Amino acid sequence: MQHPPSTHERYGGSSIVSADISTAGRESVLRKQPIYYLLPFVLLAIVFSDTFVKLVRGWFTYDGSHGLLIFAFGVYIFWVKRHEVANLSAVPAPWSGTVLTVLGGLGYLAGRFTGTWSLEGISLIVTVLGLALLLGGKRVLVFSSLPVGYMIFMFPFFDELLGGISIHLQLITAWLASGMLKLVGMPAFLTEQYITLPHVNLEVAKACNGINHITALLAITIPFSFFVHRSWYKRAALIVSAVAIGILLNGIRVASIGIITSFQRGGSLHGPSDVFYVSFIFFTGLLIQLFISHLLGRDRVQSEERAIMPGAHDGDRFGRAWSRKEITALALATSTIAFVGLGLVFREPQPAALAASLDAIPATVGTFEGRNETNKFGPFKGINMNVELFRRYDDPASRVPVYLYVGYMPIQNYETKITNYPSEILLTRSGILAVKGKDGPVKVRRASWNEAGVRRTAYYWYVIDNQILTERFQAKRETLRQAFEKGRTAAAIVIVVSETTLPSDEAERNTLAYVEEAIPIVNEHLY
Repeated sequence: MQHPPSTHERYGGSSIVSADISTAGRESVLRKQPIYYLLPFVLLAIVFSDTFVKLVRGWFTYDGSHGLLIFAFGVYIFWVKRHEVANLSAVPAPWSGTVLTVLGGLGYLAGRFTGTWSLEGISLIVTVLGLALLLGGKRVLVFSSLPVGYMIFMFPFFDELLGGISIHLQLITAWLASGMLKLVGMPAFLTEQYITLPHVNLEVAKACNGINHITALLAITIPFSFFVHRSWYKRAALIVSAVAIGILLNGIRVASIGIITSFQRGGSLHGPSDVFYVSFIFFTGLLIQLFISHLLGRDRVQSEERAIMPGAHDGDRFGRAWSRKEITALALATSTIAFVGLGLVFREPQPAALAASLDAIPATVGTFEGRNETNKFGPFKGINMNVELFRRYDDPASRVPVYLYVGYMPIQNYETKITNYPSEILLTRSGILAVKGKDGPVKVRRASWNEAGVRRTAYYWYVIDNQILTERFQAKRETLRQAFEKGRTAAAIVIVVSETTLPSDEAERNTLAYVEEAIPIVNEHLY
């Protein structure tokens, strides 16, 4: 009669037995009483509910439609690695996990208060990973890093991260498209991001910079490279190629629009065909990535052999007592998420009223006489705020009109925040200039360009908590400080534009004189 092999024999020696003994007291509480460990995550879902709602809504929009695919692929990564979960032992890391979770929570508050959607997304990911470390320890954190971190692609992270190089991507796309049009024999003249064709003028706007296409390709390429290749240089090659391919295919997309419009004159450049363009870029890019992967050579990552823990099915683990570390970790996780929720409830910014009505800004500023305008043009298009002033000022001694726009936001959020403005035309052409102020030099942004034979010069700046700012990062930073210190996120933007056919020096002096007079007057009405 044969006896079944002992545990020692089945696993090849005493080392396995000792490993069993060392891990016996570290069995995952997730197997024991999952309901208790779910509590922090249920609370997380409640506190972050607004983020989840916006995320799901984004799946049904053009820009966020790839989010559902990302979510499904992230779940699939979990499913592929599900067997590893069965062997993970929970060794809570209460203090380091709490630090990471708190950082994620603070980042979430910062994202909510400043209306920065990508920061909300990053903070959600960091918070979940913090909870994984807090409740499960390093092994659970490592396991969760890829599938949870991958979810960052559901948020417009790269759009905002790469916002500073958006104009460069636009210029590259325009250069590629114009070159391709010339190759097929179509005369194309390139001026910055504008392509002039015999039958139409194309502008590679910010929405056409290709960031969304690059993001979609990266979202597929990154997990694919980790599943298929072992070597880091192969993974890096695939990831870098995804960026290059996304840019190249986006240039082809713009060029194809230019070609199509030569046969379909007078029609819209956008419409149902956008679905075809997006599909073309994504699937063509995916095929190219598969081909590159084939050229690099397949070295599929071998999944680790499932280790069967001796005693893994023993029933005594369901009855063991909670350790002090486990109780501490659960308490810290729950209280940390509750802290974030209380921060939202008790520090949610409230609308702030103006010091005085914008209409009360004098119609006479120095030697300039003003009148209200309603027809917005050029850099003023697309700016619509609940509280705003648009006025034209004329100097009797000058033939150069000056236009003043003041827009005020009593409260900022994701849809309406001060850093959404000004228009792309000012962002891409502006530099910083110091002008005379009431209490010394004041820095503002200046841009100058020609349009249809008219020379335009613009000055603009943000005003937050009585501070004049020139950078978007500064505006977000001061918005956050104001939110935490004073419980408000009010902000304003001021834009001054002159237009003339006269020599630029005369127009410059005229506009600059008005700006120096207007700065203290406008500020008095804001704060």
